[in-house]
Amino acid sequence: MVKNISIQDPQADKGVMIKFKDGYFRQGRGADDPEYQFGEIDRVVFGDLTGEGSNDAAIIYWISAGTGKGYTACVLSGKNGKIIDYDGPYLGNSVEVKKFAIENKKLVIDAIYGEKGNWGNPTHIKKSFVLKNNKIVSQ
Repeated sequence: MVKNISIQDPQADKGVMIKFKDGYFRQGRGADDPEYQFGEIDRVVFGDLTGEGSNDAAIIYWISAGTGKGYTACVLSGKNGKIIDYDGPYLGNSVEVKKFAIENKKLVIDAIYGEKGNWGNPTHIKKSFVLKNNKIVSQ
């Protein structure tokens, strides 16, 4: 299982990494620290997304600064002995993932989500994503 990994923070400048250890992320010294964030790898699936014939890993992780959890998908693939991380879609807050899989070289996400306070009108998304020009794009 993918538990210890560093990935580029898609919300930050290039080179700012999110470092998961045993599946968890912590930054800062605690709730009083303005830089404090925490998170967790929520889901991991394996399959061939790149078409190179070997398994890639896709993860859904969340990050929080104290209120709400922002969920994001990411794909990790081995290339020339290095792990390449491809930013996937930001899924939003309050996400309930129904299906997360790599099938037929596509990343499939079926989820119900609603921004904080919007559970009275949740949105159901079912999308497929492919790797195109080194980016994960909706199909």
